[in-house]
Amino acid sequence: MMTFEEFLPRLERELEGLSARHRLAFSAACCQRALPNLRAYAQQTGSIDVAPVRQALEEVWEFIEGTRSVLNVVQLREACEAQLPPPLDDHVLASAASNTIQMIDLLLQQALDSRAWCSKEIAGWAEASVDGYVQTGPESAEDLQMLPLHPLMQRELQRQELDLESLKSQNSLHRESLEILRSRAVSDGGSLDFTPWVVL
Repeated sequence: MMTFEEFLPRLERELEGLSARHRLAFSAACCQRALPNLRAYAQQTGSIDVAPVRQALEEVWEFIEGTRSVLNVVQLREACEAQLPPPLDDHVLASAASNTIQMIDLLLQQALDSRAWCSKEIAGWAEASVDGYVQTGPESAEDLQMLPLHPLMQRELQRQELDLESLKSQNSLHRESLEILRSRAVSDGGSLDFTPWVVL
């Protein structure tokens, strides 16, 4: 089985050969899968508002699709950062919720400077969310050395691999292919296996 340690360097190399839109689309799909983690945290704690974060991701998708020409990155980043969980929050989903916001914050920066490194970092945040959840949540792993092979970790890795291969197979991205990419991320059920985020 492949691990994230093996996959992430390859991801960066292969995305470097693709367009800025391809890279941004890969990153947006990772963020889309992370949104249910934030939503679950918000529902269980009532301490944050998911709407600004969801709106930021929505606008990035529109930017990728070409239906939005300008992103107010500073304003969107500030709105997202205002929803970060408290630093000492020990809720089982607090780390995953924070990671989701960090991922979308980096996604917004990538919209201005679409380096492959950004996609690698976002993919790494997704890995970290699963890692933290598996260590502390109901899916707790008894042997930490087996974490890279945990079913939730392998599932997220396989999803990222599938997205990468799908994007590599398309020289240009059409709206239909982007809708398929996003719909797959939504229907996947989230990186921690929560109910899929419904796109309104």
